[in-house]
Amino acid sequence: MKQTIMRCPLRWAMALLLCILMGREAAMAQAQSPRKTTPLVVMLGDERTSQAGNWNKLLGWKGVQNAGVAGETLAETGARLNTILQRKPQAIYVMLGWQEVCAGASADEIFAACQTLIDRIWAHAATTKLYVLSLLPINERLTTDKNLIDKSAVVAEVNQKLRHYCQTNHIAYINLFKQFVFHGTYTLQDALTTDGVHLTPMAYKRWAFFLKKFTATAEQS
Repeated sequence: MKQTIMRCPLRWAMALLLCILMGREAAMAQAQSPRKTTPLVVMLGDERTSQAGNWNKLLGWKGVQNAGVAGETLAETGARLNTILQRKPQAIYVMLGWQEVCAGASADEIFAACQTLIDRIWAHAATTKLYVLSLLPINERLTTDKNLIDKSAVVAEVNQKLRHYCQTNHIAYINLFKQFVFHGTYTLQDALTTDGVHLTPMAYKRWAFFLKKFTATAEQS
């Protein structure tokens, strides 16, 4: 009986040592082999981005993070931007400024705040591709939000400033605005919105289609 009691601790010690050695070998092998990780693509924005849900499914890609936050202002996005950049994403698609439109800010004020965030992301261009998306239009006839009356022109002006800035600085700019409006207007198409602001599933499919189309063209050029 005493011999059995003495043998058990010895067996346990040998088993533990074997596990440690095996674990060390496995860790070394993992460190020496190239790690296969899915490149991270970030969709950065407010509720129009977040309400898309599964961007991986919409785009048919892998590794897409929906980083949209409902009701988030440009200042609030800026406060969490470093956390996103530290992950060194392969690409960031950014659409921001909508909350400022709702709050009554001028086109110049909105653009200035957008430019600050764009410049911060663009500083990481060596590791992260930046795609600036136009603000999407609204349908003032369908919305019940009085704060959005006469804001269509503000959205269009912000987009004009964003496009000019991106072209001047060789930053990719995706003009979704013109794909969402009635031809020759600033008005969001009825079929693409539930209430003049928020988007229908059809709208998100259109968003994904043109985003993929532009990205493929940009990568070939």
